[in-house]
Amino acid sequence: MPLQEETEFEGWILDASTTEGGMILWVKREKTQDILQIFDEYHPEFFAVPCSPLEDDLKYLHSLLKDHPNITAVRICQKYVTLDDHEKTPTFGISVVSPSVFHKVINEVNELALFTLYNTDLPVTQMYFYRHDLFPFSFCHFKISFTERHKLPQLVQLDIRDDNEKLFYELPPLNAIWLEIKVQQRDIKPYFNEPLAYATISIIENDKNWNVPRADGAIKEKRIVIDKADEVENLIQICQIIEKIDPDIILTQGGDEFIFPYLAARASIHGISSEFFFSRTKTPLKYSIFELSGDSDHYMSYGIIRKRSKTQVYFTGRFHLDTTTYGSLHFSEGNIPGVIEVARISRVPLQRLCRITIGGALQSIQFYNAYKLDHLIPPFKKNPENFSTGMDLIKGDRGGHIFEPKMGIFEQVVELDFSSMYPSLMANYNISSETINCECCKDDGTGTKVPGLDFHICSKREGIISKSIRLPLEKRLKCKAYVRRTNNLRYKFTDIALKWILVVSFGYLGFRNARFGKIEAHQTVCAFAREFLMRAAEISKKYGCRIIHGIVDSLWLQDTKKYSLQEFKNITKSIAKEITEETKIPMSWDGIFNIIIFLPSQAHPDIPTLNHYWGIKSDGSIKVRGIELRRRDTPKIIKQAQKEVINIFRGVHTISEFKEKIPHAKDLLVQYAKKIKSGVLSKEDLTIHQKISRKPSQYKVNSYQAVAAKQAETLGIIMTPGTSVRYIILNANANPDVPQKKVILSHLYKKKIHQYDKKKYTELLKRAFENLFPFELIDLNKLLNNITNEDTIQKDLKSFF
Repeated sequence: MPLQEETEFEGWILDASTTEGGMILWVKREKTQDILQIFDEYHPEFFAVPCSPLEDDLKYLHSLLKDHPNITAVRICQKYVTLDDHEKTPTFGISVVSPSVFHKVINEVNELALFTLYNTDLPVTQMYFYRHDLFPFSFCHFKISFTERHKLPQLVQLDIRDDNEKLFYELPPLNAIWLEIKVQQRDIKPYFNEPLAYATISIIENDKNWNVPRADGAIKEKRIVIDKADEVENLIQICQIIEKIDPDIILTQGGDEFIFPYLAARASIHGISSEFFFSRTKTPLKYSIFELSGDSDHYMSYGIIRKRSKTQVYFTGRFHLDTTTYGSLHFSEGNIPGVIEVARISRVPLQRLCRITIGGALQSIQFYNAYKLDHLIPPFKKNPENFSTGMDLIKGDRGGHIFEPKMGIFEQVVELDFSSMYPSLMANYNISSETINCECCKDDGTGTKVPGLDFHICSKREGIISKSIRLPLEKRLKCKAYVRRTNNLRYKFTDIALKWILVVSFGYLGFRNARFGKIEAHQTVCAFAREFLMRAAEISKKYGCRIIHGIVDSLWLQDTKKYSLQEFKNITKSIAKEITEETKIPMSWDGIFNIIIFLPSQAHPDIPTLNHYWGIKSDGSIKVRGIELRRRDTPKIIKQAQKEVINIFRGVHTISEFKEKIPHAKDLLVQYAKKIKSGVLSKEDLTIHQKISRKPSQYKVNSYQAVAAKQAETLGIIMTPGTSVRYIILNANANPDVPQKKVILSHLYKKKIHQYDKKKYTELLKRAFENLFPFELIDLNKLLNNITNEDTIQKDLKSFF
């Protein structure tokens, strides 16, 4: 059917991009499944609050702004300037002729020094979505027109037929590929002046769940290898094949930092840059690569140094998802359905979403609600912490409550968890920056009292933060319940992605750069959390339960009244229901452990740790926290050994049964020790992954990761804070003057040439084994030192106590 005959249709807005005079909507039509570009005239708007409120001054300023050549309209509107305001202030809404000059006009108006400016640093695409109540992947009805003077069809009318509050919605039919390249490199690190060896394009099979595999997990029959003798032919063929496949998504591992900058460099060397493209608009690749401002290529997130690429690659008309960027945790854990869900609720375009932290998505939800509620959005935080006395800090500046765990092995223990406790508190108790200690409820006593603090919460208006967190919270609770009933893979991904927004929501209340964050709101959440965990403990004790452990939002309960197993399950489910009704926070019954082990501190064996435990539930599932199996820097062989030891205890129901299995665990330990001492382990088994927290030259002690990072630098690899190093220990006791003999980078390790430190890896194995038990394992050293003599294996249980 000729395109000109169609003026109305339905489809999905995949993306939006700026152009001269407005926006281009990239729409996938439902019936034909083709991609259409639609132009929509759009004049982005920012707001200016005059420094002088006098009427004559307002008239002068209004005429001054209207005379600006790049300002199309100036309207006087009423806005809340700060979150605490209860009355609106006269404000100029300034519309700019085109997105291309938006920031230029802002700078020119700012130089007048006559206004305080707001809504100036929001991405134009997001502002467009906010203004029109749209979001990525929204399903809409379009009416378009064609004119001779416009290359693209013009948007006449758009009716959204979707709602981002919906949990069940149809995903658009998307095509995806993995793109990988191999360089003819002479050294460990590939360089731009080295030719392309070959490229691989893996076509991803589209299914309803959108379970996209890693690149090495793609179906081999769907792989296209491009390995011509001539490099120019290879480069051109990459573009031609991608254009023929016409994918909506191009997935890479390192596309931002290396793959596409390298390909652009190779195209430039051969003089084919103008015909080397990946965007649907055929924009040359070199124009799709953007350099980030600033000198830093790393940042701190929750105490962890993370690396960020100095370049980012955005395609027009299709998505480039680099799965190695930190922001792409949405992809690595939520896959395509999770990324789409977060894009829908945050109104952040997909490519940008995968390059910002999850906190950026949360802030976008807050910005949208602020915009809709007529609150101006400042370019930086403007609500500082209130003055607090020393006593105020002692009372309020605390975290959640903790019951010190009982150390040891426990049978028949039920775990109760507050579902998404902190975000639930924020949503259900209206905790937001502007609602804490509000002036409107200060004198009339209508505000909600904060337990243990001299704070109150507004009862007259809903806060922006509490309103913003409600959407992802409610969707996640529904999604989690649906997954429990159906085990649906797509919604598992969605659940994981939504979880991350909730995880960071509490931290953003106290984050120093959060526009709408405030430390008093952060303290309020902690105060309620302490109160409610104590109430939960009181209710549990009322039913005769013993508290084995409790930490912030979880309780582990044991029966003291000798109920039958089914009776104890029913009683603890009743406890969870009563706690939910009492606190208005959902308390979930998270199963019963046949056996759970709370472990001691490694440094102080007489002191229990708060988050080191493991247990086996009645359904056979295993839960572990704080042990080697959960750590990213544990070698594969050690993780595998620890997991197999835990599996030995599946099916046990009592402490006596647990003890009977210990000799079998010892036997397994010996088997793994023999494996290590045999010298046959592969580098994959031995490799340790760690991130460096500083530049290699800044390390004062030659730790393993420091030595590995210095080795990498000598090979020409740029090592910055947040970069991962992969190494194998050769000699833990190497001469300090020759640290290079201590470890070797894993990709340099050759089994026939190098020998790993058997003693050190056996020590790691022993430590991982010991860390599973809450008591000392006597004679374990002797056992491992004599593994060649089977008669020395101690089978007597007394040796373990």
